Amino acid sequence: FTFMICASLAAATLSATNAEAKKPKAPRVIKISKKSKERLKKRMSRSVNDLRERAETLDEAMLYHASLFERLQMARAGSANQQDLEKIGSTALVLNRFDPVAAYAINARLSPSGTPASFRVAMAEYYMHTGSLLKSADWLPEPSALSQISDSGARIKAAVVASSIFAAQNERGRALDSLEAIPESRDPIAGGVLQLQHARLQYDEGKLTEALEDLQRVTRQSSSWYPGVMVAAWSAYRVKDYNLALGQLMTLHSPHLAGKFNPESYILKAATLFRLCYFESAAASLQQLRARYSKITTSMDRFKRQYENKFSMVSTVLNYARGETGGDDGSYPEGHFEYLMDGLLSSEPISQVDRSLMQVKHEQKLLDEVSVVGISSQMKAQYLKQLEGARREYYRKGLKAATQKLALMRREASEALESSLAVEVEINTRIRERLISGKSARMRDIDFEAEIKKGYEFWPFQGEYWQDEGGGYAFATSDICGDQGT
Repeated sequence: FTFMICASLAAATLSATNAEAKKPKAPRVIKISKKSKERLKKRMSRSVNDLRERAETLDEAMLYHASLFERLQMARAGSANQQDLEKIGSTALVLNRFDPVAAYAINARLSPSGTPASFRVAMAEYYMHTGSLLKSADWLPEPSALSQISDSGARIKAAVVASSIFAAQNERGRALDSLEAIPESRDPIAGGVLQLQHARLQYDEGKLTEALEDLQRVTRQSSSWYPGVMVAAWSAYRVKDYNLALGQLMTLHSPHLAGKFNPESYILKAATLFRLCYFESAAASLQQLRARYSKITTSMDRFKRQYENKFSMVSTVLNYARGETGGDDGSYPEGHFEYLMDGLLSSEPISQVDRSLMQVKHEQKLLDEVSVVGISSQMKAQYLKQLEGARREYYRKGLKAATQKLALMRREASEALESSLAVEVEINTRIRERLISGKSARMRDIDFEAEIKKGYEFWPFQGEYWQDEGGGYAFATSDICGDQGT
């Protein structure tokens, strides 16, 4: 390749920093000030017989599992209003806790009609995870109702849930409407997951240029950045912008992202190079794929046998995210344990379980401050029981999500390795034809001036990756499929 381009001004190529290459950090625990604790203590003492005020006080104290419990108590007693149900739904969506909400709704024989949007989405999520898509769809509100949800985090979760269910029913228009209905869809950081979901739906519809436009708004600070780059690479490949595809793939293969699980990227790179008739380089990409992943399925099977149906699988993955490597006993092939952990941690359901378990741990610590916050020992016992039930629910979800993700990773690796054989046959055939014909590959002229007008900055690439330029890569090259040119 003649030149690499730094996309310092172009929005088409997504960017990364070295921060993304590191393991995720534990969420920051917010502490309550002494002044706030005294105020909460007074409010709690006044709200002994007022469940609504108590729930609001618990929300202020960030004891969200406890506030959900109190509002459900209100609902069972028949004293909950629409605002209470809206808060129940929002809290359930943020915490990812749906079992007690569904138990109340089923026992009370609630119907979707007349219940607020957040509550309806919480029930839709519950039924989706139990495998009942029809019931899930019955509970979904119209996309326009999602903006009525009071909490930002709950709105984002609701939009993702709604779009997933609508898409599963082949109602892609309503799926897209759900993602566009809330103000966070225009936020480049908080809305990253919405933009990624939107781009994937556009990609599935064959609207590749639109998908690329969506992904331009996903910033490097978003957790959706890395999968977004892969969708962008595929979109660029399918619109035959092979330079952009190679730039995205170069980003994905940066040494600062060496521990990422992504066998598919090497197949896409080989296919892109093949289209440009860089056959030897395409073959080298397949060699890199096999060097990394030829035995990864054996490592996956071993990991599954070691942790199958055990909560310790979830603990091992989440502890790795905290910087602990206790699950790696040194017997896995080099890099394999890191690939496994990265693939599992890239699953949004597992990330949600991580956040939920951190919240449980945080609330357990807060409840130890009984004398400060003003919670009686009897109330504390009830809340701790709720937290333990939530913890088990989250671990069950985490185990299910990890098992499903592990199976998906196994399939991705196997399919990539199988595809490499077919691609290799094509590569070898073309190399043989070139040798038989005795022709030399020649590159056509490149209009560098036109490329510069796109906003790229040129410099000769000598195989160097600069940490502060991570992610700013694209290629400027023409194909070498003919024997004409310079």
